[in-house]
Amino acid sequence: MVAIEVSNDHAGTEEFYAENGFDVPTAFDTSGVARQYGIMGTPTAYLLDENGHIVWRKYGYVRGEEGELEERIADLLSASS
Repeated sequence: MVAIEVSNDHAGTEEFYAENGFDVPTAFDTSGVARQYGIMGTPTAYLLDENGHIVWRKYGYVRGEEGELEERIADLLSASS
């Protein structure tokens, strides 16, 4: 998992992650990746298959919905094995 941050506010991003307990590698979008994936708001989560195709997306975040993401990841992993 990697986070792609669309703002250039490095300090604000680090503060937000620390306050919310996020511990994921983060890249700052300096080349338009967000536009390429049609991101309409943040946060937006994508799961990609081994070929880079989007197989699931979720707009927004509500604390406690992590289980849905975990299920989708498990489904994707079992489908590829």
